[in-house]
Order: sequence, then C-alpha cells, then structure tokens
Amino acid sequence: MGENLIFSTVLAPGDVVTNNTHFDTTRANVESNGGLGLDLVAKEGLEPALEAPFKGNMDLEALDRTLEEHRGGSGSA
Repeated sequence: MGENLIFSTVLAPGDVVTNNTHFDTTRANVESNGGLGLDLVAKEGLEPALEAPFKGNMDLEALDRTLEEHRGGSGSA
C-alpha cells in the first residue's frame, strides 16, 4: 500500500523506474501508475549456476544506455 501511495504521487505517465530486479509488487505499483519498470540486473545475476561474490548488482552500462534513451522525457530513470 505504501509503494502505491508513493508511486501515485511521484510518477507521471511514461516515467521510467530502474532497478536491479523489481519485486512483482513494486513493478505492479509502478506500471499501474503509468510508469515503466526496467530490470537492469548485471549479467552474472542472470546465470543461476554461476558462482559470484554478489549477483544483485545493477548493470551500469545498461543504466547509462537507459538514462541516455530517456533523457529529457517526462520522467526520471
């Protein structure tokens, strides 16, 4: 309920919300309020069998591309 209140207040239609991986409820709250939830998990996070120190990082190159693509739009990435 809190997330829906936040997103209904701060999101404008078409806003982009980036994350390493959105929880289902977070994505639902973003998208039901007109935003676009983008998962930008690092490549090692997509390979379950791969052993890595931490697999929850955000792909910073994908984040840079996303920020460039959505620069000057209605929302924040």
